[in-house]
Amino acid sequence: MALTCIIVDDEPLARSLLEYFIQNTDEVELLGSYDNARKAIEFLDLINCEVDMVFLDLQMRQHTGLDLIDKLKSKSLRYIITSAYPQSFLKEYQTQHFEWLQKPIRYETFLETIEKVKESKSENKISKSEQNNGISNLSQ
Repeated sequence: MALTCIIVDDEPLARSLLEYFIQNTDEVELLGSYDNARKAIEFLDLINCEVDMVFLDLQMRQHTGLDLIDKLKSKSLRYIITSAYPQSFLKEYQTQHFEWLQKPIRYETFLETIEKVKESKSENKISKSEQNNGISNLSQ
């Protein structure tokens, strides 16, 4: 099953490149591409945040990528930060829910990042299944 995603980046060329990468892999399904955080938040609210990951630029004209992260506060959503800035810029946000793609993005790096997200989702499913089994065993 393909991972679902949206793109949030105010640079048309950056969005186009990610759209091209996504179109060339069966691993990811693009649900939407937005040039600002406000439009992305409206879409995510509409679909109840039912998306696996967000390719997200940090520096945008209207709202920043950090504004979107703060607004959503989703525990299951993975953020793929796409930025020309160094990764250390995000120290306060370092969690298991982040991956980093340095601009300009290379296709090989894109694929490696998708693989990390898939592995993480798989580990989370196993962990939740084990927790549910533990709860079932306790109730018997």
